[in-house]
Amino acid sequence: FYADEDPMEVASRVCGTASIRTGASKRRWHRGDSAVAEEDESTSPDAEDASVESAEECDHRRLIDLAANDDSWKVNVLKRLELYAQDTEKESNGETTASTPLEKKDAPTSFDAFLFGGDVTTLMRKKKQSLALPPGEMTAMLFDLVDHLSTDFLPGQIFLDNESGAASKSVSFSKNLNGSGDDTNMATEFLLNDALRIWLNTFRPLPWTQRQALWRKQSGGPADDSMAASTLDDNMSLSMASGSIGTTKTTAIEREKRNLREVIEEMELDAETRIETCRLVTFYFTRKCALRKGEEHLATLIDTHGSYLDLHQCLVAAGKVHSKLLIEKLLQVAKNDSRHRESVKHLKNADENKLIFYEPQMLSALLEMLSSLSTSSGGFNPTTLLVSAYPDLQPWCVKEMSSVENANSFYFKYMSSLLHHEEGNDAARRDRELVKEWCLMLSSQEDTENADEDWKRECFLHIASRDDESSILYHRDLPFLMDTSTKMSEFGLALDIANEIVQSIRYRHNKQVLEDVLKHLQTISDVAVKGNAGELNATLLSQIITFFNVIAPCLEKHQYEIDIIAELTKLLEQCRTEKTKNTSYSSTNVGACITCISENAPPSKSLQVFSQWEHSSIDSASLVSAIQTSLIRGAREGLRSELSGSLLRIKRAREEGLRPMMMENEMTNWDSVGSIVTDGSGEEEEEDEEAGGGGFIWKRVLDGTLQIAK
Repeated sequence: FYADEDPMEVASRVCGTASIRTGASKRRWHRGDSAVAEEDESTSPDAEDASVESAEECDHRRLIDLAANDDSWKVNVLKRLELYAQDTEKESNGETTASTPLEKKDAPTSFDAFLFGGDVTTLMRKKKQSLALPPGEMTAMLFDLVDHLSTDFLPGQIFLDNESGAASKSVSFSKNLNGSGDDTNMATEFLLNDALRIWLNTFRPLPWTQRQALWRKQSGGPADDSMAASTLDDNMSLSMASGSIGTTKTTAIEREKRNLREVIEEMELDAETRIETCRLVTFYFTRKCALRKGEEHLATLIDTHGSYLDLHQCLVAAGKVHSKLLIEKLLQVAKNDSRHRESVKHLKNADENKLIFYEPQMLSALLEMLSSLSTSSGGFNPTTLLVSAYPDLQPWCVKEMSSVENANSFYFKYMSSLLHHEEGNDAARRDRELVKEWCLMLSSQEDTENADEDWKRECFLHIASRDDESSILYHRDLPFLMDTSTKMSEFGLALDIANEIVQSIRYRHNKQVLEDVLKHLQTISDVAVKGNAGELNATLLSQIITFFNVIAPCLEKHQYEIDIIAELTKLLEQCRTEKTKNTSYSSTNVGACITCISENAPPSKSLQVFSQWEHSSIDSASLVSAIQTSLIRGAREGLRSELSGSLLRIKRAREEGLRPMMMENEMTNWDSVGSIVTDGSGEEEEEDEEAGGGGFIWKRVLDGTLQIAK
């Protein structure tokens, strides 16, 4: 539809709106009547208020729609970028390109020619586009597209209170339409794979040593002030006659000879284009980095366009994908950044009496100085500063870039502070991999003294134990915690976690997890049977037997039946076998195991175990007592499951020797007529039965002589 048209003119006609970022009446890339009409309408306050809402809304979705769905527009954009890239290549090779003829008013005066020469004055007058920056209009349009993509998921409206007392008004600045997510992904793919890839060739990037020309010393972003402030350091001056930049100090740095044309062109950097260029190069790097592909390509990008990269954003992106190569490359670029040098100096001068707060611009300095910080013997403790730098500073950087001599101890101290249950970082405590790594470090027995072992156990309980109030602060991977608890010989904690797994909706339907629980249960049962110092661990064994009753129904749902009778019989066999092999094994352990089974296993299961065990002996006092316990438990459970509430009230009344009377769903003692029951004659009872119209049966119920036909 837009074949062979200027893509910026098409975008201007389709969008016809102001930039969300600047709020200006029009952008440099706008064309045609729409921009002019918008400028005219902006003179009226009412028209301006009316246009802001519709303009910003349309600008946002229509520019993204062009980049996502209009193939002809995208082809024209790529063609225009390729032409710019070809012109840049020709000018870099010294070839001439077609240019706009100089206007008469820009002709050099005789005085200018006398001072600087005609060529220099002409070059200064015509404000030629520097090769250090890409074409301004196309860059502005791509920047607006990137800016819209970054704000695509902001809320649809903000509400402003009117101080005059009138009703508040809403300002729409973003819309999430149906399918906007797909359009955003398609537009981003077009930028990364096509547009920005060619756009990077439309200018000749400045070397690392000239990074100061793009990034101001005082601010955290690209330069946006005067040319002199952004180009030269405080101790540098420009010599127009010699065409070189040097220092005014006598301690001399060797002067670099440069072509005067190149000096002037690099100093004529448009402030807005400079900001947009740095933002686009950084956007390309960070998004490509997030895809975890093309590490070598990004390393080459740092070599060529490193001066334009926002070091903080790029270091954060490289840290998230665990790329040590990219971080090392970026740190080389940082050596030419004035803010980086100031941060390094600030850290080197730190002492124990100095409190340092983390700032984003310090990230490169922290990474560069990790080795020296980890070996610092002074009073300054860098751990707090490193913890405050999370998540910008990833823990793997602290581990791999610390001093080799004491890397493990320093990293352990860092992780202890980062994941501390009270003073640690909330986001770090919710990170699955970090918590897992921390638990493995706590379960390690290397170079651990008794005091350290107790402290490690306490830290682990803060995470693993559901009874600890701090456990809700951590990401708890229950199967992993159960496995780690078993390795740390925290068998009671492992059983508690196993119970939690069975109760969890997330895990109770996972067959693999339940099978792992059963394996750990068997391991713990072996430990309980062997006991300690020849004594059976009856408490732990009782917990295991009880847990068999819980896990069996869950496994049956997955067609994985567990034979509780066989498992209980196996426990008895293990006790008997251990008794025959180990002379120090107590002879009472078999009886203790029988007692644990009778008290914790289902009565029907325990009776079957005792009857089927081939080594059962009626002469065993423990076995007789166990059978009696199982029978009593079975009778009580049957009573609880079979008798209704009314019959229980009758039973209680029979035990008390009183006759219950049911009135309004309540039981009362009929004391007032007790004498009739005990002293009255049979005639009176017969009269009562006749008066009742159906027979009064309470006396026979209380006596137990009532017969009911079934």
